[in-house]
Amino acid sequence: MKQLFKTFALIVVGLILVQSAWCRSSKKSKSNSDLSLKLKEVNFHGDKSGDLTISNNSAGDIIIFCGSVKKDKILGGLHASSTALFDLSKIPNIPRKGSVLIRAVSFETYKKKIFISDDDAVYSQLLVYDFDSNEKYQISIFSGVDLNQETAIYVSNYSRNFVIELMKDSVSQGEIIATIEPGRRNKPIFIQPDVSGQPINLFPAFVTINKLTGERIKYPCCDDDGESVFPRSITSEKVQEFSWEEPTSPKLAYKCAFINLKNDSAKTIQLRDAKAVLRNVNGLLGSMSGDNDIYHLEVKNGEEQLYTNLNCRISPTKRTIDIPQCKLQDGFEYDLTISKDFQILLKERGPKKIEQEENLDLIFE
Repeated sequence: MKQLFKTFALIVVGLILVQSAWCRSSKKSKSNSDLSLKLKEVNFHGDKSGDLTISNNSAGDIIIFCGSVKKDKILGGLHASSTALFDLSKIPNIPRKGSVLIRAVSFETYKKKIFISDDDAVYSQLLVYDFDSNEKYQISIFSGVDLNQETAIYVSNYSRNFVIELMKDSVSQGEIIATIEPGRRNKPIFIQPDVSGQPINLFPAFVTINKLTGERIKYPCCDDDGESVFPRSITSEKVQEFSWEEPTSPKLAYKCAFINLKNDSAKTIQLRDAKAVLRNVNGLLGSMSGDNDIYHLEVKNGEEQLYTNLNCRISPTKRTIDIPQCKLQDGFEYDLTISKDFQILLKERGPKKIEQEENLDLIFE
């Protein structure tokens, strides 16, 4: 009887092992099948039409998500050092107007991991859009992102109504390195150390949206010197950590002047400081005919700043028109009008109202 019981037990164990091996094989096969299907669905050629242009300045291929990665709303893919046009309206259930974080995940990470999260995003940027307008939008993926997710800093955003934008070298015209959503704790910002061995100078700013106008409202998080960072291995105990609280009224300062450029000419106008072309709040390096765009010009907190080299370049003729030297005040708005015959009128509108009561609603988070 004991021998019969042992034989029966061995048969049962054998059946269990066979079933387990078959299940593992099936799961692996299903995983590979799902992966192949997932990769086939990614479009690396962009869309034929759309309002959003994305440039991938990184050294590898990436996948672009609209909103949180876990929502799986994919805009498409971008090869290294390429640019493509994307149609936001193709995303299911997207509102006609809103604010969304555009995230990028390394293609290699997307291929290898079955489950990916927002922590796998190597880049993120706030996009404010309106399908009923004729606005165009530009996003540039930072060239120094670490696609291998090996070196980073950690950032916490303790505010409820603001995202935090990290900009390189300048709070008004700096390249956006990353964006941290409200309430996020210890978000890894995957960036590579500077090849020169020098620290990377970051200028963080709180950003929210005026719900009536759709305008981005920005307040620097720290003093004029910004923060110097050395990205380190995420396994190191010396990875730098930064955190910022909700801004309060006495601390609010813009540290920039707001230029409302109205282009009544028939040409595209580029606003420049000497030979440096300035970006508007939509990320574009110019204003097309008929556009009304907002530009941020850096001004030290609470002071006037003298600008002596502002000019407008008429594209594609490359003819330039000098703007008379002017003093711009921190937190003030100015109207800059380019007439049909390229006459320039710069007029002070007055101090900008602080919109700290605004609540930032991000879709697909």
